Amino acid sequence: INAEYMGEGVPTSCRAVFPVATDLRSDDHWMHRLEASGFDSSAASVWILEGLLMYMEMHEVRKLLTAVSTACAPQSALIGDVLTSAAVSGDMTKPLLDTWERYAARPVTGIDAPEILLSEFGFATDIVCFGENGANFGRIPVEYIGFMSSVPRQDPDPLPRSLLFSARKE
Repeated sequence: INAEYMGEGVPTSCRAVFPVATDLRSDDHWMHRLEASGFDSSAASVWILEGLLMYMEMHEVRKLLTAVSTACAPQSALIGDVLTSAAVSGDMTKPLLDTWERYAARPVTGIDAPEILLSEFGFATDIVCFGENGANFGRIPVEYIGFMSSVPRQDPDPLPRSLLFSARKE
């Protein structure tokens, strides 16, 4: 499993992976198939929603989070990222959004306060803005990090941000 999903030599402490191919937007039975493949909702689990929620409509995001929350035992982890509303609809990001649309899919949902949204589903959440400590991988210009760090997050957030979240089921 490590080599297939993570690459050669990447250590994990994962006991099992239960891949289930589905369209999360329209398949109401994916959780049943996941359980049929061996997933145990009474055990703590890790859910990775990286690069996903921004491409779903908000009602689809809520539907997914309802299913995931229901399947999570206490202390389960949820990690992922979201774009703020300004990032998916603002003038500052229009060239980037147009490029995404040409080559892949355009993000449709911005979430300015993922910690509030995830708390509705029983998750305690930590947020880091891409480029800040804990989410700086040397790819963001120092000037951008300084500017974004100097402007506090708001709801709604006027700045286009990429927010990384890590959450635990309470």
